Amino acid sequence: MTKQCYKCGEVKPVSEFYRRTDTPSGLRGPCKLCQRVYSVRFRKKNPGKIKAASNKHYKENKATLCIKRAIWRKENTERVRASDKKCHDKKMAVIRSHKEDRGCLVCGEKAAACLVFHHRKSGSRCVKTGRSFSNLYLRRIKEEFEKCEVLCANCHMIFHEVIGFGTLGFNNTAKEIIAIVKEYRSRPSRSAVVA
Repeated sequence: MTKQCYKCGEVKPVSEFYRRTDTPSGLRGPCKLCQRVYSVRFRKKNPGKIKAASNKHYKENKATLCIKRAIWRKENTERVRASDKKCHDKKMAVIRSHKEDRGCLVCGEKAAACLVFHHRKSGSRCVKTGRSFSNLYLRRIKEEFEKCEVLCANCHMIFHEVIGFGTLGFNNTAKEIIAIVKEYRSRPSRSAVVA
């Protein structure tokens, strides 16, 4: 069985047409290829409409969509695991690159394994204690970078030794962080004082 596409005019087998139950033939007028071309153009011209329709559909069908997603994830564990690993590796590469590019603010250490993020202002973290940056979306990771200075583990521990661990209400500029750590390092060590 064949049908003529009203867009391109070609006669094609009915398998080349999408179904549409409200038409006499039970098929759409344009062939699948013409329909795809139209859909791509429409999406490019109307991104706002597409986004609004997508959000509306999600809100109206959230429970069903969540169940379908959970079922799909359960049935495709290997694909999910591979996708999650790829995403995690990409985020870790961005984090590692940011650390290595910046280096420790105080001593200049560049080894990513030694570097940590220090939030300039207390309470500004969107990452809860014990959670990694890698659990965030890439956009949120980049937003978090803006709130942080990169310090090596030693300089970070010295900073918190001086101001106190868990101290609330600190709001330090990069210069203040450098000054606090350098001032601490210039003190005589305890072993020198005892001897």
